Amino acid sequence: MGWIVLVIIAVVVIFFVSASKPNKEEEARKCFYQGCTYIQQNKDYDPDLAINYFTQAIQLNPNHGDAYLFRAEIYEKKGDYDKAIADYNEMVRIAPEIYIYERGCLYEKIGDFKKAIADSEETLRFNPNHVGAIDSLKEARQKLASTGV
Repeated sequence: MGWIVLVIIAVVVIFFVSASKPNKEEEARKCFYQGCTYIQQNKDYDPDLAINYFTQAIQLNPNHGDAYLFRAEIYEKKGDYDKAIADYNEMVRIAPEIYIYERGCLYEKIGDFKKAIADSEETLRFNPNHVGAIDSLKEARQKLASTGV
């Protein structure tokens, strides 16, 4: 009978301890929304501050694809394409069927047409009717043919 009381006490303690700890996923969501709100409310926002919000979200939840997406887009606007591609690579790791098209668009923008074609083709494997990927594939092939790069 004594061990049953100990088990009950342990369950109650575990419940209260776990209830008092902030959930990392919930905290990540808060950081993400803070970043989104900051961008929406500040037309001329500081990109580094916005990146910080999304970085915090990613540190709390390394599988937060949208935080990578927003951060990648800011890096892209800053012209920091290596960091943007690194974030797109993480997004593709998390959910390739959703994010590979986005990475392909950046590859096309920076003139890496072979990688843009590969990502467009992969997007079409996931969704053969993806209009953006169909258009991107056509454009990247034309640019590759005309530049040879």
